[in-house]
Amino acid sequence: MTEREPFWTLWRAMAVELAVAQIVLIWYLAGGRAGWYSIAGSVIPLACIWFPREMGRYCGIGLFWPIAITEKTPGPFVAIAGWLVLPLPTIILAGVWLYTRGP
Repeated sequence: MTEREPFWTLWRAMAVELAVAQIVLIWYLAGGRAGWYSIAGSVIPLACIWFPREMGRYCGIGLFWPIAITEKTPGPFVAIAGWLVLPLPTIILAGVWLYTRGP
């Protein structure tokens, strides 16, 4: 029998802190609509970080596109993808801000 993993690990806490910080930052800088979009955009990456094995077991039709997922994905790859996608809204907002700021 394997021992259960604790609910709050360092990686889970860091992911939630990053998501909350980015949502607050985007809400403050870009307004309410962008804030709601950042909340919606954080759900899947957080799920990939928090539950990588379970998300990796999913096979079937893709979530937002009609491409079928035909094989299981190893959990570490799912977690890495979650970490890569989670900060994207903040990076995009920073790029837009720098671009519109002018010379």
